[in-house]
Amino acid sequence: LALSGALSGCGAGSKTVAMVGKTRILESELVLAVKANRVIQGVNTAESASARKSQALILAQQTAVIHWALTHHVITRNRAMRQASQWIATRLAPEAGGSAKLAQKLTRSGLSMGNLTQYVSGQMILEASFKRITKQVAKPTLADEKRYYLNNPSFYVMPASVLLRTITVPDRSRARAILRQLKQGASFAALASRDSRDAY
Repeated sequence: LALSGALSGCGAGSKTVAMVGKTRILESELVLAVKANRVIQGVNTAESASARKSQALILAQQTAVIHWALTHHVITRNRAMRQASQWIATRLAPEAGGSAKLAQKLTRSGLSMGNLTQYVSGQMILEASFKRITKQVAKPTLADEKRYYLNNPSFYVMPASVLLRTITVPDRSRARAILRQLKQGASFAALASRDSRDAY
């Protein structure tokens, strides 16, 4: 893996930001990956030079794993695309408030459904690779998980910007109902998209 010095520039989509073997990763691919991840996660990511360098490194690492997975027949690209389309239809679209709202969200983000499906298919390939590699690894015990959590507290601290998300509703009873749903594990993004008076 190699990161290019082109990271400081914006705009020109044909700039190389990383190399994986002989494969170039272009600025436009990095921008699409960041936008798709924002749509899926519902959280804006940092725009600093160091954040962009980190994002490029992650994309390069993911690209290397995807190449390995396809070369070693872990999953086919067609199967990954089918899984991506199904995941978008059954998980992401309902969380966004339906297919039409997801399409609007994509348009606001400068993405097409094709862009999103391509990005998610890459995530499906990564997931299949992870499952293949960890197939023989024993599941950590609750004590292992607790020890890891206690030894790595910085991994579990959310940025302040994430903590300031709001859902604007007309009255306290609606607010209480939403709070109950959140405590039961409902998706913040789905509730905000469905119930908030503010644009989300």
